[in-house]
Amino acid sequence: MGRNGNCGDEVFTQEHFVAACVEADRLGFQIAVHAIGDAAVRRTIDAYEAAQKANGKRDSRHRIEHIEVIHPDDIPRLADLGIVASLQPGHAPRGHVFPPSGVGDYIRPEQIEGAYAWQTIRDTGARVIFSTDWPVIPVDVMSTLKAATAPLDLGGDWPDQTQTLQDTLASYTLDNAWAEFAEDTRGRLKEGMDADIAVLSHDLTRWPAETITDVDAITAIMDGQITFQRGH
Repeated sequence: MGRNGNCGDEVFTQEHFVAACVEADRLGFQIAVHAIGDAAVRRTIDAYEAAQKANGKRDSRHRIEHIEVIHPDDIPRLADLGIVASLQPGHAPRGHVFPPSGVGDYIRPEQIEGAYAWQTIRDTGARVIFSTDWPVIPVDVMSTLKAATAPLDLGGDWPDQTQTLQDTLASYTLDNAWAEFAEDTRGRLKEGMDADIAVLSHDLTRWPAETITDVDAITAIMDGQITFQRGH
């Protein structure tokens, strides 16, 4: 629950939701649930845990989308249960996209520790993947890279959640491929893998994170075919 008693409406009862997750998991489906607030995230973790207890542990790669606020007690449960954390750095008040002042209107002070906690989650060993969640914010990947690697310093009680460039790139490529069971065909520059490649105007490892949005894609290759060239 956020400030002033603000919380989302229940779409399903928890009993109904748990039953649906247990059955979907039993049938071998991979489950993805949108959950933003700490209560929704906890309910989703509880449901995935119930499915694992009912059906046994398997390589399900179930994931939670957004996880904008999570109770600190629930963070270790993601890794323990093998839940994929699918996050969007550009959504955060430190992400350069939305005014950072707005977060105080809906998050209580005690929720800050678990708000937009990508590095805290990553440190537990949970798999972290990134996206823009377009059209909520532009599909341009570079803005998400900047939000992750050069976030605004919010000061006060806000922990530093800065991501390394390598972790950020992995969360956008290799780990995203793994999350969709495609790690043997996508996500790496390797012979035999799908030839989907973006060639950038500058070397990101030598470029300041604060100005990473100045880097452009100059060539895009899909399935081995050039589909875009800047200036053509």
